[in-house]
Amino acid sequence: MRIRQATGEDAASLAELSHQLGYPTSIDQAKNRLPVIFDSKDHRVLVACLDDGLIVGWIHVFLTLRVESDPFAELGGFVVAE
Repeated sequence: MRIRQATGEDAASLAELSHQLGYPTSIDQAKNRLPVIFDSKDHRVLVACLDDGLIVGWIHVFLTLRVESDPFAELGGFVVAE
């Protein structure tokens, strides 16, 4: 297994895994949302892939800024295939 940054080509896999998590997401919705996330220096989406390239999980993490606390990383989503 390997971990790598997600790309726009991963939209279908991310949408399918989101659906398994209980958040129905179309491929088009994922394709439209990903570039905005990728363009932000404070966001990362990583995917877990099997040796054959099949994506079996993803995680979205982003920097959170608050008045009342120091900056910290927050999970926007985390899913592993059934």
